Amino acid sequence: MRESKTMPQDADEVSKIPLSQIDVSDSKLYHQDTWRPYFKRLRDEAPVHYLGDSPLGPFWSVTRFEDIVIQFRRTRPARELFKVSIFFQRHTTRACHC
Repeated sequence: MRESKTMPQDADEVSKIPLSQIDVSDSKLYHQDTWRPYFKRLRDEAPVHYLGDSPLGPFWSVTRFEDIVIQFRRTRPARELFKVSIFFQRHTTRACHC
């Protein structure tokens, strides 16, 4: 999935990508605002999705609200295993006053 410059954004196109290649940590999904069909597919087909081969390392995606709530309500040791990370990258544009 990381090799293409433009991310597929149509639900039909996204449905052709093997689940094992869907990487919701790929920043292009958010920069191109194409993340919605990926998350919908994961919620429908693999609400708890494991990606073992990611540039950020292996991770689990929990994509349904109910499943997220269950994880956070578990005992403290389980909560310590379940980490949520959100990364933001600030983009600045400088105007040229030539």
